[in-house]
Amino acid sequence: LKADAKNALERSVNTLRTTTEGNRDNTLNRLLYYVYGYVHAGALDENVMLDAMWSAADQIGIEYQVFWDKVNRKRTNYAPLDNPFLPDDDEYTPIISDKPLVTHPSAIWQALRSVDTPYRDFDACIDALTEISDPLEVVSMAAHTVNILANGAPYRYCFNDQIRTLESKLDNHIHPLTFTALRKWGEMTSQYIKARACSSVVISDEVKARHFYEKIDKLTDAIPMKKARVMLVRVAMGEGKTALFGRGVCDYARQKKLRFAALTHRSALVEEMCRVLNLTSYKDVGALLDEGEKPDKIYHYFASCLNSIASPYVRSVYESCDILFIDEAAQVIRAFVALYNNETSTAKDSTAKDIYDLLVETIRRAPKVVLCDAGANDELIEWLESILDNEKVHIVETDKKSGDGVNVNFNFAKQQLQGEAAAIDAMIDCLKQGKKIWVSVGTVKTGKLLYEALKDYGHGFFIESKTPTAHKNVFLANVDKVSLNFDFVIASPVISCGTSITHKDAPHFDEVFFLGDGSSVTPQDVIQMIRRVRYVKKVHVFSWLPHKMRLGENKTKKELADFYNLKMYLTANQN
Repeated sequence: LKADAKNALERSVNTLRTTTEGNRDNTLNRLLYYVYGYVHAGALDENVMLDAMWSAADQIGIEYQVFWDKVNRKRTNYAPLDNPFLPDDDEYTPIISDKPLVTHPSAIWQALRSVDTPYRDFDACIDALTEISDPLEVVSMAAHTVNILANGAPYRYCFNDQIRTLESKLDNHIHPLTFTALRKWGEMTSQYIKARACSSVVISDEVKARHFYEKIDKLTDAIPMKKARVMLVRVAMGEGKTALFGRGVCDYARQKKLRFAALTHRSALVEEMCRVLNLTSYKDVGALLDEGEKPDKIYHYFASCLNSIASPYVRSVYESCDILFIDEAAQVIRAFVALYNNETSTAKDSTAKDIYDLLVETIRRAPKVVLCDAGANDELIEWLESILDNEKVHIVETDKKSGDGVNVNFNFAKQQLQGEAAAIDAMIDCLKQGKKIWVSVGTVKTGKLLYEALKDYGHGFFIESKTPTAHKNVFLANVDKVSLNFDFVIASPVISCGTSITHKDAPHFDEVFFLGDGSSVTPQDVIQMIRRVRYVKKVHVFSWLPHKMRLGENKTKKELADFYNLKMYLTANQN
């Protein structure tokens, strides 16, 4: 390293001596930023460095005070060398380069933030690099380019291929060790993004370690429920978490004469749960009371939609239940986003805050709390941690995963029209081959477009919130049977969970498609949507860069767009 430092100082002095008048200050600033990294790494004596640099600065007419002003600034603002991105090995061949050495994460972030024009496309960044001559600006644009690759891999870019293209383009315009650091920083950023993305659909080992974790062979093995007061069950989709496990918990409550209260986030799911578990639905309370039914018979084994639990007729059920059963639990807590944004309504005489407070109070108080979700994730458990203080949760998981055996083909386009056109071509090709397809879409607009494009190639059905009630009810009443009548079915987010299509006697659909850009449905909902047809193992996902991102929109206004922001909002209000 000392050899590199000596070489860097000699080159810096020579560069400064040959600098023209108009570039003197910028060049001195850049070179001091560069060589002070070696000083603070202990590889270069500061006095030796300053003597050499002042000698060169004085020769080209830089004033003494100007020189020392820049020195004093660079003593605290320099390119550090103590960086894990570089090999911890003194026995390497010295690299001769007069380009800035930027290797520390903080220095890379500083370079990234100082880029003049933050292009949003790799090719645009490559083109911009051809126009940049200032070495520090090259580092900034290179850092920005690597950041784009890290955020766009693997769905938009192949990181390794594009990083080689970038390296070839930069050639000797960047310090080799700076590029090595940028590449490793990009790899780490990409891994971090992947881990964050996975945290929305899995329970990480780190979270499991904080609680009681158990892996079971059969879902029924979880029934004893004795390890902790709060239990979370995560099983693969279609494994019967409601029909098998939910029924087992409900039967246990009946045997022990315990009050059983269930809830989920959609009314259609409540009705299905009431049918499977033989519960009283919140929708029937008024009629039953009018008929003179006794409250004990109505409320002892009960189910409600989240939006209605704080209503006067229902509230007492959850305030006094012995067992609280929450189905689709991760989606239940995300449903609060729509409630707080007034996108969905609450029961009469109750607010979103009333519902949230009652749910938290019930989870804290109920003698037994059971949460189920095939998509149970870190977000759900971290929310439980935030309301349960130091109480541990019993996490139960089966070996089988929802995605086992599923083959996903991912197609990414820069614009929505390109993505939709590619998807339509693939769907038409399937229909021409006589295949039957199930299509889930992120928006109703996309669904309408697809239906118009496909209707001449087969008999289809498009279901959305505004589908005529009679048609929608017939379809939803028995999706498994009615879907057999169609060559293609297009489903808006109105069908994102609670519907299982098995066609046990004879599989009907051959392939599944999903179209969306992530701006209207969450990753968790997408997984739910593409797994409605349980037996199809071939899935095509068509996505594109959201319109707002293409425009470079960067809102400073905070919106409750996801449960994380909502949780911060709720915590701030509580404190």
